[in-house]
Amino acid sequence: MSETAEERSKRVFLGHLLNHEWTHQITVFYNPEVLLCDLEVDEDEFFNTGKRIRERCRRKFPGVPSLWRIQAYHYHWFAEGIKVTMPYWTAYVCGDKAEVRAMVSLLKKEALESVQSIKSTTIDRTKVQSAANAIKRQKSHDFKTLFPITGKINRFHLINEKSLVPCSKLTTGDEQCSKPRFIEF
Repeated sequence: MSETAEERSKRVFLGHLLNHEWTHQITVFYNPEVLLCDLEVDEDEFFNTGKRIRERCRRKFPGVPSLWRIQAYHYHWFAEGIKVTMPYWTAYVCGDKAEVRAMVSLLKKEALESVQSIKSTTIDRTKVQSAANAIKRQKSHDFKTLFPITGKINRFHLINEKSLVPCSKLTTGDEQCSKPRFIEF
């Protein structure tokens, strides 16, 4: 039985997430007042901002790999009294604290009007495994209903792939992490 594009995208993303070492998670949330136009997400603003953010990270931090993914959450916009689905970018990054701080600082300094906040947190294998389980278990958001576009939407982007660290190189004594994981659906 052949797999759908959604299943393949999820499988490849989870393969990168589980088979490489990630030390931090960075999340970029958007300002709904700027991103929403007539209760529809301005896809040009969202995708162009995401592209600019990833390009800045790629250029300024060539030795820091990052795995970016589009996700969505339900936002209660109390000023307007409505509930909307808002897209956001989340990135798994492998770098030391100074590199990640500098990356977040750069993103905050150069943040565009549409970016509401940028948050970062340290993650360990347990958090990565928990995120992978949630992604595997949940149905992917239908971004075609969120963005009025007909083209292909790339759900994830891998930046600085040559700098990726296989999971077993940074983790010692962790049986779970020493074997490559292959995702089956």
